[in-house]
Amino acid sequence: MTILQILLIISLAGLVLSCCPDGWIKGKNSCYFISPRTVVWSEASSICQAFHGELAVINDAEENALIGKIITNIRGALTTNLWIDGSDRMIEGEWYWASTMERFDYKNWAINEPNDQKELEDCLEIYPTGFTWNDNRCNILNHFICEKEIEATDLVGQIIG
Repeated sequence: MTILQILLIISLAGLVLSCCPDGWIKGKNSCYFISPRTVVWSEASSICQAFHGELAVINDAEENALIGKIITNIRGALTTNLWIDGSDRMIEGEWYWASTMERFDYKNWAINEPNDQKELEDCLEIYPTGFTWNDNRCNILNHFICEKEIEATDLVGQIIG
């Protein structure tokens, strides 16, 4: 066996493919699922966790734009805004990502938001047009966006790690 053949075998043995489960859309660093169902925020969070994910955490303008593109592709199927992972339930006005308890580094609030209208709006939604954010009552029914890590698989399709 030549050195070139050995190097090729070693390279192929270490090759992994990044993929998302069926029904999920691959982003730069994550897989996203947009639910056709509408549920309250806490149920949306539980459903995402059942899929080994969380409600979407939007870390920067690039990710917000990517989610916007995904939403645009299915906008006709949506009847409401979409829940994402943010909340200020612990301390009013201090927004954090519920899955990580980290405060927002990036924000994309709609004009005059968050406004905590009638002191009842503690959960975060994204508008399906414009892709800006709004605080809303956690008990309304919305579509939602789940996010999970991209799975690495080997060449025969087995999940690694």
